[in-house]
Amino acid sequence: MKKFLKFGVLTSMLIALCVGLSSCKKDGNDNDKDKNKNTSIVGVWTYVNITLEVEHPEQSMVDFVRSMVAVTDLFMKGTKYEFKTDGKCYVTAFGQTEELGTYTWNGTDGILTSKDEDGEITIEKLKINNGILSVISDELDEDAIAQGFTKSLISMNFKK
Repeated sequence: MKKFLKFGVLTSMLIALCVGLSSCKKDGNDNDKDKNKNTSIVGVWTYVNITLEVEHPEQSMVDFVRSMVAVTDLFMKGTKYEFKTDGKCYVTAFGQTEELGTYTWNGTDGILTSKDEDGEITIEKLKINNGILSVISDELDEDAIAQGFTKSLISMNFKK
């Protein structure tokens, strides 16, 4: 059951690892930064959607990645992340809750660190903007570069 529960999270991480991530948009508005400063991450966040920006010379590869993301989006509906004051994060899917990992938060952004059953550690960026928590994978791996991907950004978005 534990493997089944983490399927959505691991699928999104798998997509990030397969495709790799190479860019993040720079916030262009200092007012947004001030508005989001010291926003609390503590609480329950419900999945809204997943966003993807990807570039590859072959459109079929882009379409394949987009189809994987669409399946992940359907699977993640109803998923909740809960960030506790003790620095732990829990995921709830299909009525089952389990610890996902630990997080750090500085008032505007943070890091979520999780470990799978094989002990592999995944680190994702956390960002809140206009009341939306984004969990962003940003590891660019050599396989993605070798496969010809030139840009990819995957973000799972949650709302309190």
